[in-house]
Amino acid sequence: MLDVENLTVSYGAISAVRNVSITVRAGEVVTLIGANGAGKTSIVKALSGIVPKASGTTKFRDADISTLPAHEITRRGLIHVPEGRKLVPSMTVEENLLCGAYCRSDKQEIAADLDAVMMRFPRLRERRRQIAGTMSGGERQMLAIGRGLMARPELLILDEPSLGLAPLLVEEVFNIIAGLKREGKTILLIEQNALEALYSSDRAYVLRVGEVVMSGLSSQLAEDPELRRAYLGVN
Repeated sequence: MLDVENLTVSYGAISAVRNVSITVRAGEVVTLIGANGAGKTSIVKALSGIVPKASGTTKFRDADISTLPAHEITRRGLIHVPEGRKLVPSMTVEENLLCGAYCRSDKQEIAADLDAVMMRFPRLRERRRQIAGTMSGGERQMLAIGRGLMARPELLILDEPSLGLAPLLVEEVFNIIAGLKREGKTILLIEQNALEALYSSDRAYVLRVGEVVMSGLSSQLAEDPELRRAYLGVN
């Protein structure tokens, strides 16, 4: 579904990502893990057209989207739930969810999807008229994921969904990801919580200073002594 070859992202003279190649197949959950500054968010911003690529190609569903603007990439079904949620804090829960369907014109289906998202996240139904900026961190993350689902994604990119959340809420977020995985959703997951990300995914790429240094089945990488010692801080 997604094929990225030799992606390089630069900010001025600084290369944040160098010659990264990744693949995400339909129905997979693939995770990118690595320390702060490893280049994870730069990769997904480049994939979704938010920042320009210095070089490399991106194919999504067999079409080259390397030079498309962000709104056109979104229309094709590659949906990015950004780090920090990026909700509209002055709008209600329902209004934020409907923002996720801004590229759609099928009003009956939008209404059905809105109801489905609220069934998935009952707290959003309870708070549908609440201003988003007054919600808790966990609720805002549910809202951000729900907004992404309103776009009917072919591929859902989740950028640091557990960032800044208390441990119980982190567990809840990964339960949500597990549920999406069971439904066959295709997900590219970016996470600092490396062990949870590995346990929640099918395959993984390990990044260090803008380059892929390890890749493979998540279950195998989670047990790799070198990775556990060097990247997970586990003996």
